[in-house]
Amino acid sequence: MPPRADLRLALISDLNAGYGSTSYTAEVDRAIALIPSLRPDLVLCAGDMVAGQKTSLTTTQLTAMWAAFERRILSPLRRAGLPFAPTVGNHDALASRAGGSYLFECERQEAARFWRRRQSSRWPLLRGRQRLSVLLFHSAGRPVPAGLGRLLGAGAVLAGAEALRQLMERHDVAAYISGHQHAYYPARLGQLDLFNLGATGSGPRPLLQGGCRPLPDPHRARPRLEHRAHHRHHHQPANDATGGT
Repeated sequence: MPPRADLRLALISDLNAGYGSTSYTAEVDRAIALIPSLRPDLVLCAGDMVAGQKTSLTTTQLTAMWAAFERRILSPLRRAGLPFAPTVGNHDALASRAGGSYLFECERQEAARFWRRRQSSRWPLLRGRQRLSVLLFHSAGRPVPAGLGRLLGAGAVLAGAEALRQLMERHDVAAYISGHQHAYYPARLGQLDLFNLGATGSGPRPLLQGGCRPLPDPHRARPRLEHRAHHRHHHQPANDATGGT
């Protein structure tokens, strides 16, 4: 583990299993059990905490999914005294619209109800510490895994990513943290640190232009909560490795 600095963040993403599932994989359980030993100041989750994005899911099913998330993910972290800050993903509260209405309005309402009841100001996170700005999104600004369009569709990469990057640099944002693509890839782009997080849950994918098997392996996965020097992928600057999108 690297030496402790002023602020330590634990980063996780894409925890969900199949549509409507109220269970989580053993890899997710191991990751949540590991996090307290890292002694982070804050746990950030880049979305896909539950297994929605299916219009046939009932309110009862949606409530059960969020209850399972609280039981398996949120409560263990809070018992350890760790603050948890998420952004929502497409499987939590997708914003797609048709005919002037949200396609997944019930999922959006259930996610809003869950988090409104659990907002907390108990943790003075940065009191007495240097200010640090990070941006937490579900979608990344650059493509990372192979076959991205086929796997995830048109919304896989954030629209207007270059304009957003310039805006972040003007306002001294230190890092852009994202998930969704199920491929772990830390990089540097301009003045920004980029952290595209792998899937803690099911479905890791191989890197763009890479011949390595995805990490973690889908059958023998281990949680990837930080960038370590022995990681088997060869990292390049994001504007070189991704085809310059």
